[in-house]
Amino acid sequence: MMMNKLSHTRGLLFFALSFCLLCSGSLSAQDDVRFYVENVESTIDEDIALNVRVENFSDIGGVQFSLEWDADDLEFNGLTNLALGASEQSSFNLSQVSEGRLGYLHFDMSLSGYNLEDGDILFTLILDVEGPNNSIFDVNFSSTPVGQVVANTDNNSLPADYDDGTVTVGTPSKVAVLTTEDLRFVASPNPFQDKTTLRITELGTGLATLKAYSTTGKEIFVRTIELTGREQFVSVGADELPTAGVYIFKIETNGGIFSRKVIFRGNGR
Repeated sequence: MMMNKLSHTRGLLFFALSFCLLCSGSLSAQDDVRFYVENVESTIDEDIALNVRVENFSDIGGVQFSLEWDADDLEFNGLTNLALGASEQSSFNLSQVSEGRLGYLHFDMSLSGYNLEDGDILFTLILDVEGPNNSIFDVNFSSTPVGQVVANTDNNSLPADYDDGTVTVGTPSKVAVLTTEDLRFVASPNPFQDKTTLRITELGTGLATLKAYSTTGKEIFVRTIELTGREQFVSVGADELPTAGVYIFKIETNGGIFSRKVIFRGNGR
């Protein structure tokens, strides 16, 4: 009980300090810290491991953010691979996991700074998949139960990007999602508002099909493209998508299927 109270007090102190720093507008000149949840595929009644990974994670003094998921279909079943000397008791707010929300808060009391390589695991979230089959569920970054704050060892707030992940249950007939960071097919910017550009490389040559699907598997559009075997770019505009939301862009080639989750924020239409 004493450990939980101490952790909670420290967490509130760090959040209060960081919030003041954010309001002051003091920012460090370095690449944005990035947190992302890997996409995974699963079947019903299977435990899945969702890795939360980082990029540009250097000289970090403290971090806090939250994750949320559909508690009716994904059940919290623990944590593992805790980096930076974190512990489940002192570094996580588990008070709302039954509702599909988890808070992470960890800070360096020595102020020597935390450093991780690009792609390193910050922690792994274990969820039990309840179903249903042929579905895709989002695991999103959020600000409940704790807000999103990153600070360096100089007590300066840092800008950060948070990329959500998905859990694909079963084998949806029209949707395949990459389970790794595959740089052969990348959308940028992502999320986007007016237009996103698909960077395609090393997917072979010849005719291929670009398709977009909603997360329920509804086909949104189909386009034929010719692969050159070299780096090429294909633009997708806001007018090609019906509403703001999450979409799966899929390229079908003779060598396989390559998919990418893309988030459309809407353009005020």
